[in-house]
Amino acid sequence: MTADSQMEIDLTTQLEPRSLSGDKGPAFWFLNALATVEATTASTGGAFSLVHQTSPPGHGTPYHLHHHEDEAFYVLDGEFAFICDGKKTVLGPRGYIFLPRGIPHGIRAEGQRPATMLILAMPAPGS
Repeated sequence: MTADSQMEIDLTTQLEPRSLSGDKGPAFWFLNALATVEATTASTGGAFSLVHQTSPPGHGTPYHLHHHEDEAFYVLDGEFAFICDGKKTVLGPRGYIFLPRGIPHGIRAEGQRPATMLILAMPAPGS
């Protein structure tokens, strides 16, 4: 299988409807932020993954880029600063930003209290 074919969405697998209630998804710590996986690569046939992240004040990612995934972020609570291709955007609750693959970016939780957001990666990492 080539690297390109690994990035294709699996349209041959019959997916089942899936729902989660509350904090039932698998959770892990990522760079000192709590990440709860709401939709996995397997549960969406590789179409996307969805993560609910709670970040402490000042939490940030290193400046990085993705070669295969686009990302979308939806802020639920608090504020996040997004640096994408050298431009800073600060978003609060109900704020949305799309960060395409191949463009360097970084994220930091702003303010004095924890901030939460949903992170959508398309296609799902590893698919």
